[in-house]
Amino acid sequence: MRGWIRGARRSAAQLRITGIRTVVAYDQDALPAWGRPDELGCALEHLGAAAMVLGRRYGLQHTSLWARINVLTRGRLLAMAPAG
Repeated sequence: MRGWIRGARRSAAQLRITGIRTVVAYDQDALPAWGRPDELGCALEHLGAAAMVLGRRYGLQHTSLWARINVLTRGRLLAMAPAG
C-alpha cells in the first residue's frame, strides 16, 4: 500500500490534470474548487468529479465511480506502485 501511495503522489499532478480536462470538456460547472492541501487528495477529488460527469453524460450511473476512474486513468491509478 505504501508503494502505491508513493507512486500515486508522484503522478498526482498528471492525474489531477486528467480529471480537470475531462470535467472541463463535459461540464465546466462541475469542476471542484481547489479545496485540498495535498496534491493526491486534489487529484482524487478531480477524478471523482470527472467520473460523475461521465456517468451523467453517458448514462453510466450503474457503474462504480472507481471503475470510471480506472477507465479515465487507463489503469494508471491502480498501477502506481513502482516496479520491482
